[in-house]
Amino acid sequence: GVSIDITERKKTEEALSKSEEKYRKLIETTSEGFWLISPENKTIDVNQSLCKMLGYSRDEMIGKIPFDFADDENRKIFNEQASQITSTLHRTYEISLKKKNGVDFPTLFNATSLVDENGKPAGFFGFVTDITESKQAEEELQKMEKLKSVGTLAGGIAHDFNNVLTGIYGNISMAKEEIPADNPGVEFLKEAENSMNRAVRLTKQLLTFAKGGAPVKEDVSIGTLIEEVVHFDLSGSNVKLVFEKVKDLWRVGADKSQMQQVFSNLTINANQAMPDGGHLFITLENADISKNAVPGLDQGKYIRITVEDEGTGIEQKYLERIFDPYFSTKQAGSGLGLTTVYSIIKKHGGHISVDSEIGKGTIFTLYLPTSESQQPTEPRQPAEYLLWMMKI
Repeated sequence: GVSIDITERKKTEEALSKSEEKYRKLIETTSEGFWLISPENKTIDVNQSLCKMLGYSRDEMIGKIPFDFADDENRKIFNEQASQITSTLHRTYEISLKKKNGVDFPTLFNATSLVDENGKPAGFFGFVTDITESKQAEEELQKMEKLKSVGTLAGGIAHDFNNVLTGIYGNISMAKEEIPADNPGVEFLKEAENSMNRAVRLTKQLLTFAKGGAPVKEDVSIGTLIEEVVHFDLSGSNVKLVFEKVKDLWRVGADKSQMQQVFSNLTINANQAMPDGGHLFITLENADISKNAVPGLDQGKYIRITVEDEGTGIEQKYLERIFDPYFSTKQAGSGLGLTTVYSIIKKHGGHISVDSEIGKGTIFTLYLPTSESQQPTEPRQPAEYLLWMMKI
């Protein structure tokens, strides 16, 4: 009888170690993070996916309280959920975790409570999914929805506004013809004309939102276009352009007028951020983007453009809102400049992101899809941009 007992026990032990091996294989091959937590809220076990997600080794994590991997606000969420998990058996909730390098990222936490053979709580385990990409996609969608509603409203206003401006512009021109050049009133008319030019710029931005704002694409030598626009907008300012482009820069299929608007807006922003002068660094290079390398961009060939200033910078809390319609941190300005830029780049199938540090400056990184044809075209005349500026 004893030998049978030993044989049975061996069989059971073998079965247990086999099932443990299976469990370990399963846990280690899943791309989701696995977290096993004791009734005292200590980490008992984690898989490599979770270590990779958080940037810690397994040894660094074992024995630690899960709350250690979150900020104060998210610790509260962890606490609330942990106290409820034993009664509800299963919970799924969103929580931001903090990586070893201090970066927060959003996750979906799928937690299931455990009980021992006596039915007493024995802690819980959770599967952690990094939802950074889906969050970004959701935010992009919301931004585009916002732009759509603003666009419908702005389009109607802009057309009416345009008609009013045309009348004012004509009358100012006629008044200047009638008044002698040395009359003091001429100065006031010139000021009125300057204000008109600002109004024209605003109308152009509003019209970009209008429903018909889809780009009319043509083959564009983007380097020439940007250099010309930036030189024009920086003339008379104490900001120096440092322009760099690779030799065999690919061409882009773009709406020239809309691209002029994009780089005009970015230049004016940079200029305003550097009241005491400085440098504006613009770099253009070819970029072969692989799948998922840049959130929201399809795989393919792009031009990467960086626009970097040495200005005052933008506070972190404002960074995610700077493309929102009518959001502005400046006293002057409509709060539509960057929203226009965002809208145009999106309509071209491109991408724009921003990075900034207070007192150091701001970097905008833009991606524009390349043109189907890569034939060189005639360089454009500088006068063309001047005409675009004056057009109503």
